[in-house]
Parts: sequence; structure tokens; C-alpha cells
Amino acid sequence: MKKISLFIAAAFLFFSCGSKKSADVIQEQKEEVRTVNGVVLRETSSLCVEKSENEMVWADDIFKGDAVLVYLNKENSPETKKAVAYGTEYDFIHCNVKGRGDYWMYSSQVAVDAVPAVVIAESYVYDSPDVSSLSSKKIDATEICAVHSDSGDFSKITIRYGDKDSVTLKDVYIKKSNIDKVDANVEVFKAIKRLSAKTPAVVVKEVVDYIFTKKEFTSEVEDAFYAFVAKKYEEEFAVDEKNDWTFILDAADLYYDYDYEDDYDYEDDDYSDYDYDDYEDSSDDYYDDN
Repeated sequence: MKKISLFIAAAFLFFSCGSKKSADVIQEQKEEVRTVNGVVLRETSSLCVEKSENEMVWADDIFKGDAVLVYLNKENSPETKKAVAYGTEYDFIHCNVKGRGDYWMYSSQVAVDAVPAVVIAESYVYDSPDVSSLSSKKIDATEICAVHSDSGDFSKITIRYGDKDSVTLKDVYIKKSNIDKVDANVEVFKAIKRLSAKTPAVVVKEVVDYIFTKKEFTSEVEDAFYAFVAKKYEEEFAVDEKNDWTFILDAADLYYDYDYEDDYDYEDDDYSDYDYDDYEDSSDDYYDDN
């Protein structure tokens, strides 16, 4: 009986230790998964998956201004790897997209440790958080960027330079007052910037109606949005004769069918009895006196 008791005690101790070790391993694995916020800064960026050890294939798309989580390695640096896509080797970064899963993205298209934001007023670029570092470069209003941190009156941001085939991300500073980080406002600009003259009118109408159900706009954000819509209408939408895009301006209060004749009736003023001979021109006296 004593031997049986000792056997049971030893077995209990063994499995208890094993369970504790298993729990420690699971906890350690949980702690090892570390992420930071990231922001996509290319108009359309690829979400890739591994086809083999060193080869990536396209799986889906993600768009400029979308937020992702970037996985970190043991050194707290972004988890990256080199792999081939479309016959060329690129640097990839490991990310998680909320509701969609884990993917690999081109490292050159993601700002790490940042949140999405929109520039709400034309802004000069600074090389450091100091007024003396002012450069000649400007960022247009409604540009989507990634904000890292604030320093005094400045925000450190990452913006995208280059064309579709050559993208460079650069860290600069702009005045903090010209940045809006409110998620709802950023989403509005992301949505309207993705529209084009090729977008079906019914889809554009749906997006615009959605935008104008939001009442949280500050006057600065509203002004920036109006200006952007007007410019987009003139440069892009107006050339499409197949669709009537004026409802965009109607929604943004930029289109007025104003009848000036109703506002001011010239016929009410009768100048027929006015005797112009009674008018004395004193201009000659002015020059004589001076």
C-alpha cells in the first residue's frame, strides 16, 4: 500500500511539473508575439503569402492609409525577410490585417510604428522639429500620411515620394495643427480619394452620402474636403460625359444655381428723370488747387 501511494505521488508530481512546463511554454509563446502599428503608404499595395521558402505570391490588395499590425522579432525590430516576387527579390515585412489574417508586404510600402492621418492644410516640410529647419517643399492638403510622434508644435510623419513604380518613404516634420488623426476623418479622405471617373455613379453617390451623414467634421477638415472635391471634379469627373457628377458638388455645397435677377431687380430703379446736367464735375478744381 505504501509503494502504491509513493507511485501515485511521484506520478502526480511528474504530471504537475509537465503541466506547469507546458503552461510556461504557452505563456512564453504568447509573450513572444509582439506587434506595433503600421500604415500602408502606396495607393494599392499587395498582400502576399509564401509559395515556398523564398518566393511570395499575391493574395489580395490593401490601400493607402489602411492600418496594419507589424510583427516584431526578438530584437524588437520588424520581422522581415528577402523573397522573390515576379522574378525579382524584394524585402518583405510580416503584418497582420484585422479581420483578414497574416500576410507579407513590401517593406518599402509600410510605415512602421505609426498611425494613419490626413494633412488638412497645405504644409511646409521641416527637416527637424524646429522652425529653423524649414525647407522649400510642401505637402498638399488631403495627403494621407503616417504619424509617428509629436514634438512641441510639430509632428513626425512618413510620406510617400515617387511614382507608381518607384516609391520612397521619407520621415519629415510638419506643423501639428495641420494634421488630423481622427479615424472617421481619415476614412472619409481615403474613401473619396479612391473614387475616379471610372467609378460607377451609383457607387460614388453611395460614398458621398455616407460621408455627409457624418457630423463630426471640424471646419478645417470640412474646408479641406470641399476644396479636394472641387479640384477632383474639375480635373477628373468633369471629363466623363457618361455620368452626372454634379451631385458631388451639391453634397459639398459647392454647386449653386443662383438667380441673381431674383435677388436684385434692376427694373425697380428708374433713372429716367435724372438730370445729368445738374452734376458738377469738380475734378478741374482739384487739380487747380493742388
